[in-house]
Amino acid sequence: MRNKCVPFLAATLLLFYPLLSIAQQTNKQTQMSEFIQSNKGQAINDLKSIVNINSGTFNVSGVKKVGEFFRKEFTALGFKSYWVKSPKRAGNLFSTYGENNGNCILMIGHLDTVFAKESPFQKFVLDGDKAHGPGVVDNKGGNLVILYAMKALAHTNQLKGKCIFVALMGDEENSIGGAKLGRQNLIKFAKKSKAALGFEWQIANKGTIARRGYTSWKLTSSATAIHSSKIFSKEVGFGSAYEQARVLNVFRKAFSDSNGLTVNPGKIVGGSSVKFKTENDYEGYGKDNITAGIVVSEGDLRFKTQAQLKNAKVMMEKIVATPLLKTKSKIEFVDEKPAMAATPENKALFNKYAEIAAQVGEHHITPLDASKRGAADINHVAPFVPTLGGLGVLGTGLHSVQETIDLASFPKAMLKTALLVNAISMDSYTIK
Repeated sequence: MRNKCVPFLAATLLLFYPLLSIAQQTNKQTQMSEFIQSNKGQAINDLKSIVNINSGTFNVSGVKKVGEFFRKEFTALGFKSYWVKSPKRAGNLFSTYGENNGNCILMIGHLDTVFAKESPFQKFVLDGDKAHGPGVVDNKGGNLVILYAMKALAHTNQLKGKCIFVALMGDEENSIGGAKLGRQNLIKFAKKSKAALGFEWQIANKGTIARRGYTSWKLTSSATAIHSSKIFSKEVGFGSAYEQARVLNVFRKAFSDSNGLTVNPGKIVGGSSVKFKTENDYEGYGKDNITAGIVVSEGDLRFKTQAQLKNAKVMMEKIVATPLLKTKSKIEFVDEKPAMAATPENKALFNKYAEIAAQVGEHHITPLDASKRGAADINHVAPFVPTLGGLGVLGTGLHSVQETIDLASFPKAMLKTALLVNAISMDSYTIK
């Protein structure tokens, strides 16, 4: 006799399967949260250890040492980790997990800091629920968010079956040659990924769906170096110092109210002669009774869109092309990082992140305006894949001796990252 209860039981199980699945997911989230909370002390100890290793961009051995910490940790989780060489830099550390399943995720951080070996700011100092030190926020804290999110997934048996690419760059703070040199591997992984996530610091209640691009420039003004008594004459003209000042002042007038576009002269040197010593070191010689023969300034140009960059370059070149009497100027550009535009896909990825943030008690997350952030390595991949940045830790005093991490943000950032990775990895989730 046929058992009439079997179809009924099967139908009942199908009816309640979504509820069972939700319950399982909630249970996994609880397990991950408990794991992260129980390992918060270890994460802080890890942060202390790597912050106490100087990894200023030009300290190759220091950057390598920090990278080796992460290489060993990711290897222990089953990642394949390896270094990619970069000229005059420590190189970049890539760690990959799983096979390409169409749902791969690229996670980007960086190993270097802005603090050179000679900086007085060298040590991790714990101060209640905060900590101070070089790179606690930018970006050693962010790198640990990636690592501990992966550990939480592994602990709850959720890392299996995923495809993860982790890129920890060794020269984000002072890279060479932009995408043409040192970022090819990053772009290669982006093209294989469903989404790219950036782990520079969080801004409270914000998500980064757009970032300004970054182009460096070098302005050289030249003239005849001669006795100062002849300055302003028809024979000698105005000298390179006045010419350089003219150009920079017109830049100021032209771009000081340009909707997120900025032009900053970061360093300037001049005199009767200028000697190039190293990548960041010029030496000028001159006397107060000799007209300046050469003045060199270097700076950056930040922009919201590639069109804005193009227009700014044209305008700057026109300004340079009308020199003062008996002087000449030239300007050279190096495109370092493209703009990260606020695409519909980036907005969709942000919406998923905001939904997850709400699950951990962070409500009312909104997208950040591009003018509020500078460029980062995630800019390089933005043209190829949906991107979301600012997923690291909360903090203040970036790029200064006041750099401080809010340690309460540490476990939340780890849990949000693990949950976001889970969501993106689902076949059913489409970013649109």
